[in-house]
Amino acid sequence: MFNHIEGTIKLTGDIPIAPVHFLQNFYQRYEKAMLGWATLLCLLALWELAPVLGWINPLFTSSPSRILQAAQWLLAHGFWNDIRVSSIEFVYGFGLALLVGTPLGILLVDPGVNKVPYFYHDVHE
Repeated sequence: MFNHIEGTIKLTGDIPIAPVHFLQNFYQRYEKAMLGWATLLCLLALWELAPVLGWINPLFTSSPSRILQAAQWLLAHGFWNDIRVSSIEFVYGFGLALLVGTPLGILLVDPGVNKVPYFYHDVHE
């Protein structure tokens, strides 16, 4: 029996059930998040099933499970060493670019015209 004043449903006896509007309020409050997660899960499921069902050739695409397996393998076999090497190469390259590019940029500035390179006048005169 539904009690309109309290908004609850009571079974036989006096045990109250959750308010009738609780689920409706919950859905309205979290509708966008629930639809977003549901969409993401559906897309992941389709992505996983497409190569299995033959819709897409596995040679041209992967699946989430294969990507997770590859990530686990990389983490176990030197991923952080690769990150370290790439970071060192980035720092050396950026430092070299600063050391060469900054003085070169300063040399190319024409002090009389303010921030216009010398070669600009040669080409446009």
